[in-house]
Amino acid sequence: MANEVSQKTIVARGAVPQAVTGEYAVVPARVDEDLTGSVLLGRYQILRPLGVGGMGTVYLCEHTTILKKFAVKVLSNELSQRPDHVDRFLREARASSMISHPNVVEITDFGQTPAGAPFFVMEYLDGEDLSDMLSRAGKVPWRQAKQMMLQICGALQAAHDQGI
Repeated sequence: MANEVSQKTIVARGAVPQAVTGEYAVVPARVDEDLTGSVLLGRYQILRPLGVGGMGTVYLCEHTTILKKFAVKVLSNELSQRPDHVDRFLREARASSMISHPNVVEITDFGQTPAGAPFFVMEYLDGEDLSDMLSRAGKVPWRQAKQMMLQICGALQAAHDQGI
């Protein structure tokens, strides 16, 4: 499945508008702790980082009892110091967890790291990122592009139906 684009879309990423609630002092950037090897909530063993983005890091983890793999999105230490970013992050998790659709990643749990950074646990999808696939393959045949767009539109409709 590594050469296939995942058939799920994280609709919540950027889908929930953020209201600016005030000004905050600039917090010096700290290097985020690598959580590899740690256990969150007593049940999610962090195996390795999957990626780093503007808001934080996504890790591959395994539930210690049922041995199922999940992805854990952890807000960066720097953004964890800003209430507006913490609120936005948690609204993303809540919004996504309200959507039940085959093309939307399921959010299953949430919590805080030992350092206090919020995180949420979501369904793990083993596949290729769309942007990586486009960089590698170049143009996508219309039939394949149409299927992807229909999946994206279905996910967006499901979000819209929930008022998101």
